[in-house]
Amino acid sequence: VQNVDCPPSEYFNQILVTCEPCHSTCQTCFGGRKTECLTCYQDRPEKFKNSAHECIQAKECGPQEFFQIVGGVEECTSCHSSCAECDGSGATNCLSCFK
Repeated sequence: VQNVDCPPSEYFNQILVTCEPCHSTCQTCFGGRKTECLTCYQDRPEKFKNSAHECIQAKECGPQEFFQIVGGVEECTSCHSSCAECDGSGATNCLSCFK
């Protein structure tokens, strides 16, 4: 359990009774291992948290698809039909549109 007195990128170590740093891929965590992340940095390649609480990089998806984790399962999902590229399935998630 993270102590409210610890900075966001640290967790409270109950054995050492001190704040300790999260793993470098974790933005917030409940322990120091790479499998103890609560949130991931969104500006880094390892921005997706899988079911093992590990921040991972998106796998390569095909054209008109985006990467997401649903129920702990990594998957490529189709963009909305109006999107050439996207970061979500809705029409408002287009990064580029068909000309």
